Amino acid sequence: LQLDVAPSNNQNIIAATSTRVMKSTNGGTSWTEITTGLPAGMAIQSVRFSPTDPNKIFVCFATYSGNSVYCSTNGGTSWASISSGLPAIPANCLTFQSNGDMYCGNDMGVYYRAASATTWTAFTNGMPGVAVTDLDIFVPTGKLRASTYGRGIWESPLNSANAPPSVSITSPTSNASFAAPATVSITANTSDVDGTVAKVEFFNGTTLLGASTASPYGFTWSNIPSGNYVLTAKATDNSGNTSTSASVSIIVNVQNDAGISAIITPNGALTTATVTPSVTLKNLGSNNLTTAQILYQLDGGANSIFNWSGSLVAGATINVSLPVLSNYNTGAHIFTATTGKVNGFTDSNTANNSKTATFTYSNCTNDNDTANNSASTAPVLALNTEKNSQIGSSSDIDYYKITTTTASPKLRITLYNLPADYDLFLYTAKTATSLGSTIGSSQKTGTTTESIIYNTPTAGATYFIKLYGYGGVFSTTKCYSLLVETSNTSFVKRGIELSDKIDATALVRVEEMTVYPNPTHELVNIRFISDEKSDYDLTMINTIGKTVKSQRVQYEQGENFITVPTNDLPQGIYFIKMSNGKSSYTQKLIIE
Repeated sequence: LQLDVAPSNNQNIIAATSTRVMKSTNGGTSWTEITTGLPAGMAIQSVRFSPTDPNKIFVCFATYSGNSVYCSTNGGTSWASISSGLPAIPANCLTFQSNGDMYCGNDMGVYYRAASATTWTAFTNGMPGVAVTDLDIFVPTGKLRASTYGRGIWESPLNSANAPPSVSITSPTSNASFAAPATVSITANTSDVDGTVAKVEFFNGTTLLGASTASPYGFTWSNIPSGNYVLTAKATDNSGNTSTSASVSIIVNVQNDAGISAIITPNGALTTATVTPSVTLKNLGSNNLTTAQILYQLDGGANSIFNWSGSLVAGATINVSLPVLSNYNTGAHIFTATTGKVNGFTDSNTANNSKTATFTYSNCTNDNDTANNSASTAPVLALNTEKNSQIGSSSDIDYYKITTTTASPKLRITLYNLPADYDLFLYTAKTATSLGSTIGSSQKTGTTTESIIYNTPTAGATYFIKLYGYGGVFSTTKCYSLLVETSNTSFVKRGIELSDKIDATALVRVEEMTVYPNPTHELVNIRFISDEKSDYDLTMINTIGKTVKSQRVQYEQGENFITVPTNDLPQGIYFIKMSNGKSSYTQKLIIE
């Protein structure tokens, strides 16, 4: 039984006995006899499909009549002898080059017929006149191999050397210019005189971009950043030969690109409730900048849009004043400005668009106890109400007078939002010349929150609070915050417990936990005093309640320290929370 499957369509199968030829066009599900038209009484030696056409079928016969090879070009409907030039001996086998050239093995050796020829010629190439039983072409080396009856296996170069394919890039043209981020369609034209093109690969320099295996050959290269590029196409034919096109150079320019290179204001400390933001706009593209959107926001809120117009050449800058900002609360804030559309187009490089600045706003003045040591000028401090004022000089000392209530006499005094190293004291009395007994004090270093808890006061008694800058430190622009809380139950030494959804405007007062430096960039140190040895969950939460860092820490009783890196977090306001299931401590952190 002889069998062959069409290389160009595997649903076409041909099978032959010694006298009959059958064909299937559905993968062997059903068969049709196609022997009619072939010579009767001749033994069939082999059947073969054309490598490129499933309707072109060849049959070899063991005959001495001179008609040993037949061909059908219509799937076996009709047949014709193609034996011209072959000796009148049995033909045993056939094989094909991809270009249609044929080799026939018979009882005297090998014969060759070009695809365009009508006759066979001897192709013994030094072989003895011996019967050839099978033929095959080894494509990688371009060799024809023949098995013989009794004389082993022979090898010969093919009738002619395989010519490499030709290839050229038809698009884009050399020195074409594109706007970043660019999308470039690369197309190539190919041909192969003695075979077919198997694939075309496209390169940027030595980097493979992609490949195409069917005509028309092409590849689309997307999101190309600015730069100069050299494109080539490499074609490979069915015999493995390759050729590379001439190179094509292209340029990708950032044509429409702008960014905020600096925020002039707001920056640092503000003492007014309104500010006119001013930013530096820079043309980072190659085109002249005539219009640009500037999007700006406060504390991560909704963007406002300012449409700038003018004329700015490549590389130039201009300071732009934005509409007035107002109604922001006291404390720290983050201002962000970003460029949007540029010259009416999407910005070509968004990585250089934005800048952020941090500023603080204080609306207070040095309005408290200007005479310092006069009992008559120590103002009454409202209980459970925040007071903001200043230590405005190296000699400034602020006194406050408080009177406990009968219903809620117990006191917790907290001094926070410190501009410098301030200290806090509580006394039983004060006159113009002397102080009473010291009830409590808090004298932590740096800008750490100070706190005094007094759980054994006399109901209805008057006490005095003293605060000043350690070593004469002061601030004429920033205020401290002071709060006296009252309760009918004893205060405990803990911070305010907050939910995971933290209000960025909430007051944060802690005694046991200190974070520094604050503001920070690279890292933050946390000093924590624990009442007992315990495992604590340390979390960092942003202003929308999302946890950005978390870890479990085992703290010993007493003072503990830990350092947490912050250089992987964006600028903004965060809250550091320490909790062990029984107590919770929270501090605010600014990352610049």
